[in-house]
Amino acid sequence: MKLVSFTLVLFCLTMSVLSQNIILVMSDDQGYGDIAVHGNPVVRTPHLDKLYTVSIRCTNFHVDPICAPTRAALMTGRYARRVGVRGTYAALNYLHPGEKTMGEIFRSMGYRTALFGKWHLGGNYPLRPIDRGFEEWVGHGDGGNGTTNDYWNNVKWNDHYLHNGQWKPYEGFMTDVFFQEAMRYIDNGDKRPFFVCIPTNVPHQSWNTPEAWTRPYTSQGESLMNALFYASVERVDHNMGRLRQFLTQKGLADNTILIFMTDNGTANRSTYNAGMRGRKGSVYEGGHRVPCFFHWPARWGEKGRDISMVTAHIDILPTLINLCGVSPSVPLPEFDGTDLTPLLDGTDSPWPHRYVVVDQQQSRIKASTKAPHVVMSDKWRLVNGTELYDITVDAGQKNNLAQANPSVVKRMNTAFNQWWGEVSVNASVLDPVIAGSGHQDTLFLTGLDWLIGGQTTWAQGYVRMGQIANGEHFIQIASPGVYAFALRRWPKESGLALRDSTPALSIPGYLLVDKYNGQSNRGISLPITGAKISINGHEQMFDAITDTTREVVFEAFLEEGPVRFQTWFEVAGMDNPGAYYVYIYRNDPFDKIRK
Repeated sequence: MKLVSFTLVLFCLTMSVLSQNIILVMSDDQGYGDIAVHGNPVVRTPHLDKLYTVSIRCTNFHVDPICAPTRAALMTGRYARRVGVRGTYAALNYLHPGEKTMGEIFRSMGYRTALFGKWHLGGNYPLRPIDRGFEEWVGHGDGGNGTTNDYWNNVKWNDHYLHNGQWKPYEGFMTDVFFQEAMRYIDNGDKRPFFVCIPTNVPHQSWNTPEAWTRPYTSQGESLMNALFYASVERVDHNMGRLRQFLTQKGLADNTILIFMTDNGTANRSTYNAGMRGRKGSVYEGGHRVPCFFHWPARWGEKGRDISMVTAHIDILPTLINLCGVSPSVPLPEFDGTDLTPLLDGTDSPWPHRYVVVDQQQSRIKASTKAPHVVMSDKWRLVNGTELYDITVDAGQKNNLAQANPSVVKRMNTAFNQWWGEVSVNASVLDPVIAGSGHQDTLFLTGLDWLIGGQTTWAQGYVRMGQIANGEHFIQIASPGVYAFALRRWPKESGLALRDSTPALSIPGYLLVDKYNGQSNRGISLPITGAKISINGHEQMFDAITDTTREVVFEAFLEEGPVRFQTWFEVAGMDNPGAYYVYIYRNDPFDKIRK
């Protein structure tokens, strides 16, 4: 009887400790200056402005200059370079399978875990959110809405999204859908505490919005591009208001840790940038300094204040683990980030001096110390090893103080070299997706996944325009057998044959702007006469294509282990592009006989 009572008390204490919930919202391509309260004179963000007033603001908060590396660092508490991510395509965005993610860690702590929105750390097993600790997942193609591996003709309105790995239709604007699904998940009756991540895919291009949303901006003289961008930011703000109202109505607001941040500097080239130099992709301040708000009334009240020390994406995970007060039941790696709890709590504990490093290795075949990089302290920014700026008085980074401060330059370069020596050990390791594992029936590879060194067919606009590009794929075979490789010009759900064209996209009342294929968005016909595949150096060819042929299927018996393959379509009078879409599945006849 005493044992039962003790167990009950222990259970109640554990649930009490775990009573705080966590929601992490991260918008895409929204910079520090893309919020009204940060001084932007045009954009309307009343809900973010209100959140700002009641939150702890990290005003010197940094991420990577581009998308996927930020997500990798956020998910692991470790530098993106250390966990294998240095780009946004060509397998450079694949997060090492051995790394522990937020999903896995919080799940081990008794939380239910979910992600609604953009993942961008791998779209096939074992790299998807549902393979990395998230129990529930609703999202688009791995690179984003409208990328090559997204559902065909997704335009942010009444699209198909992946629900736990299967495409499903949803009604409404994409950002609204992700927030709505998050609120539905939170309110599903499960009494466990929740960790919910909502990484939106706006205001990232393509900026497809209802025309009515842009009018308030164009009527003030803003360009169409600015209006589309600001309308997208405003939709994030609208949904932050919906979310906070929902939490209040459900009695969850006081004891939910709510974090808002963004994934890199602004992507819009002509908007307000808070006086900072550089934008998305740059290692100058405007490329990686972003907003970060922490809100938890039960612990910090509703009085806003600023933290001016240098902080970063790598700090979020170790901070949240400590705030939850429960030890994970999975082994934890050594975090690169620092627990921010003393700063958030406003204690007088001495804060250690430290350096934070970010770099920009996108499109490089081999990672290099010569790539753009910045070393940061509370006061200094050392850019590319030679430019030194006092960021406390020079946000625009106009006055290079390197010559006057050689000892500072030397110390910060030493810190960079030490950082590089630690994080670059596994930087060039390729993580293949896995076929025949039993966890995913069919691998789905596109021109977005061609290995670095070839061209990348990033978005559906490139597919429509018939981009002449090619590259090699790298996969792992889990078990020996016969595997089918189905090559397509268009994805399966399009219903199109290899030689078909397709009309331009059009939605009444919507502005569809495809930066990859101009405003027309029309899909051209390619006169394909044949197809070829090379699997580990062994070639197969097929030349009996007709006007009704939708795919060409090649089969090969493959042993367990790594496989490299490349595909070609023969196109009369043109260079031969690769198959934009390849579906890979086990097709062993012996398995069929046994079944």
